[in-house]
Amino acid sequence: VHGLVLERGEIETVAEQLASLSLAARQAHPSIEPGRADVLVAGAVLFACIARRSVDARVIISDGGLRWGLAARMLAVR
Repeated sequence: VHGLVLERGEIETVAEQLASLSLAARQAHPSIEPGRADVLVAGAVLFACIARRSVDARVIISDGGLRWGLAARMLAVR
């Protein structure tokens, strides 16, 4: 998933698809960590809302985490 580029519409589609699944279906899905299946829909919907308000039409997914992203931004040479 790291480095995957998603367009705004794709983010909304994924959020809708996740919301259509039951908790049990999300827990059983091979690419969803069972311990996060209960909060995944809320996160996806929130992410879709943020993407709608963003000036950028796409995002690059990182598995580095928020602190990694903040550190990368602080260390970026501009």
